[in-house]
Amino acid sequence: MSSPPSSAAPAWVSARHLQHIVSRGEAAGLAMQPLLDDAGIGPALLADPDGQVPMATVEALLAALSQRHGHPLFGLRLAQDIQPATLGVLGYITQASSTLGDVLEALVRYNGLLSNIGHTSLRFAPGTVEVLWECRAGGEIFRHQATDYVLGIFVTLARLLLNGQEDLLRAVNFSHARPADSARIREYADFFRAPVYFAQPQSSVVLAVAALRRKLPHGDAALRELMEVHALQLLRLRTREPSLVDAVRHLVEVMIMDGVPAKDAVAQQLGMSERSLHRHLQEQGTSYRDILDTARLQMAHRCLCQTQESVNHIATLLGFSTHQAFLRWFRQCTGVTPGVYRQQQSSSEEKSS
Repeated sequence: MSSPPSSAAPAWVSARHLQHIVSRGEAAGLAMQPLLDDAGIGPALLADPDGQVPMATVEALLAALSQRHGHPLFGLRLAQDIQPATLGVLGYITQASSTLGDVLEALVRYNGLLSNIGHTSLRFAPGTVEVLWECRAGGEIFRHQATDYVLGIFVTLARLLLNGQEDLLRAVNFSHARPADSARIREYADFFRAPVYFAQPQSSVVLAVAALRRKLPHGDAALRELMEVHALQLLRLRTREPSLVDAVRHLVEVMIMDGVPAKDAVAQQLGMSERSLHRHLQEQGTSYRDILDTARLQMAHRCLCQTQESVNHIATLLGFSTHQAFLRWFRQCTGVTPGVYRQQQSSSEEKSS
């Protein structure tokens, strides 16, 4: 449930979705680590629930799932046991809403909190309201699974919030083709418990307008207002169009936990070739090496000033092969050793306090 990416903003998906895919796959008995390896996903990409994962990375994981396990309805299955907490602040806003209408309003207002690959909208007709979602990124398989997942999430959350009321849906529409396998068709029917139509102009969930007035048992206006302040702050960060330099720096800081990331690995995460990345960075007056050094220096500063980690441990954390290599590099960047730098920063803080 998100806003479409602009030409300047690479398509991304919240790490919360990636975490959910991995946890549900493991719960289903799938060997997820080989799939993560195939998709180039290291532990660091899963570490920050509010992180932004390049859509190409998620698409690669879904492609690996499809290749190894056929073409099941894993988008729909992932939505079956979704919980509000899985969606972070947006989920908490839905829990604190007073009516289902408030939930829909929040989903539209906070487009972009969990990805920028699609667009949510509402369409009213006599007696009904249609919740439409359009996926605007990725290939055919990804769009199919993402649409199943998003519409499935909405229905699952609505039923949870309404304590399982069964008369919620009038119909469900999908733009993708009707499955050839009758068992797959039955799975859609069992999940939505409403008429499901395929090959439609737009994908949507159709509700009776009266459903919007239904009171939710855990509505809390004060809590919702508090959550919305946080949501707006996150949304401003999400919708700020990052430069390529920002995107590379973020990936370096995340991926360095698994070892110093090579330029081609970062380029792959951004969906471009190593040569293209080099050219674009050169046009912006910088280089991959400069960004890597800047990111390392910022991380070294945080480790030296905010933790008691040893210099040896920091050297390893930042991907240096030896303690001496880290000392030489740090002295070249700052003019002093890490130990002296830590003492200087500590003294400065004491004088300012």
